[in-house]
Amino acid sequence: GKFDPLEKDRHGCSALLWAAGAGHLDVCRWLVSWCGVPADSCQRRDGRNALHWAARNGCLNVCRWLVEDLHLPPDGPMK
Repeated sequence: GKFDPLEKDRHGCSALLWAAGAGHLDVCRWLVSWCGVPADSCQRRDGRNALHWAARNGCLNVCRWLVEDLHLPPDGPMK
């Protein structure tokens, strides 16, 4: 099959959420900048976004990029 960056797995997570949670900043940048994945896209089940996953796993480089460069609110609600 063809790669769809917006596709979600059985847990409701997209490639961006997995990359953010693993601290892969370059992959996150590519998904948002080149693939058009919304930086604030959320997990279906509980509304967590990339910032939630990056923070939960201590990926400060990704957190900093999401908050400082993309202006995601650090205290934003889960959708």
